[in-house]
Amino acid sequence: MTRLYIIHENGAPRHFEALYHMNNDTQMYDSIISLEFTFLRQFVKGITRRKPDLILRAIRNACLMVYLLFSRNKTVIVGAAPFDSFIYYLYFMKIGNEIIYYSSWPYWDLSKYPKKLRYWGQLRLWQKFLHNVQVVGVTEKVTEGLRQYTPYSTVIPHCINEVFAPDTIRENEPFRIIYVGRLIEEKGMKTILQLMSELQNDTRFEWWIVGDGPYRDTIQDRVNQYNNVQYFGQVKDQKKLANLYNQSHVLLLPSQTITIWEELFGIVIIEAMACGVIPISSDAIGPKTIIEQDSDGYLVKPDDINSMKEKLTQLADNRLKFQSMSSKAIEKAQQRYSITTTSRLWERVMSESLSKKHEMQNVDRMPMGG
Repeated sequence: MTRLYIIHENGAPRHFEALYHMNNDTQMYDSIISLEFTFLRQFVKGITRRKPDLILRAIRNACLMVYLLFSRNKTVIVGAAPFDSFIYYLYFMKIGNEIIYYSSWPYWDLSKYPKKLRYWGQLRLWQKFLHNVQVVGVTEKVTEGLRQYTPYSTVIPHCINEVFAPDTIRENEPFRIIYVGRLIEEKGMKTILQLMSELQNDTRFEWWIVGDGPYRDTIQDRVNQYNNVQYFGQVKDQKKLANLYNQSHVLLLPSQTITIWEELFGIVIIEAMACGVIPISSDAIGPKTIIEQDSDGYLVKPDDINSMKEKLTQLADNRLKFQSMSSKAIEKAQQRYSITTTSRLWERVMSESLSKKHEMQNVDRMPMGG
């Protein structure tokens, strides 16, 4: 039985949607087994919150990790943040197994660290682990940075589910601005709230907020204060989310860049574009790989309120420009980020991985010379 294992910090099936899609089409693997290496955290949370299902999941993850540590010739996709102390496990698991390292981290020049170096040899062990490993990077910046360690790299961006597609004709009024994501300061909630306040008397605009987080109560207050703000909470149903996009005009994503966090991609950007929504995003490293300025979206400085207001006003007043940019956004999303396109890229990578795995097995079966 051919199995593929995915090890991730918290489990991210959304990141591997195209991989599952590929396997459904090709039946390359009998099964794909996903596990999280944060089993200790899961176990403690399960005990303190009295959640038996979480306790059982933690035990399952721990057992699978022990199994992989002592296995050979397994194919394992690893989605661990760079320089994580989990490297001590990963380094030994790499011995005798076919590893594919999956990352969205672009700063391999060590100018930034997403994780603290807590132990002796942690950085050096990461460098050894990355030596000649197969890499799948979400953007070109990722693979460029990792070429100092390995020549084996492929760019596979995040994908859009087929439900995200234009299926309605938008009303001209009101001009809807949608935000989708966590309601946290890093995502630019302060900027959005300020824009709401400055445009509260402009009857052209309506604000739709989707998500959950610390700013939930503040958003709810704005709903009560203003007539042009709606709050939908967290929307997990992708069809419902696509429906909200299809009734909106602009996606606003003024994410902040701080020492330990930056918008490294922006899945909501490509989802919105697939529905014909024009993104106005901060010029973080991730959105810059997606948006072509003044063609299918806008990139602005995260605190440039005036620039955001200018872009919103231009699009609201010039519907021909909106339609042109909307069409280009749809075209780009369909060509670059469709689940069909990205699943083909995964198929190529996994086919090469299986070939290497068979070579490893053949070497193990060779009789010792005498």
